[in-house]
Amino acid sequence: MQDALLTLHRVRATYDPARPFTPWISAIAERRALDRGRARGRRSGREVDIENAGPISDASLPPA
Repeated sequence: MQDALLTLHRVRATYDPARPFTPWISAIAERRALDRGRARGRRSGREVDIENAGPISDASLPPA
């Protein structure tokens, strides 16, 4: 929600008073939510939960 409000403040000059306000602000909030979901997906693709990581075998380690 805060992301959407900050974006709204940043792009407030793009609002056209002749057009409805609700679709404009809804589109901003929807795009910020999608951006946040995409970022979360990228992070989760790189991170592994330690409890779900499974055992590490010696075969996966480089020779000493």
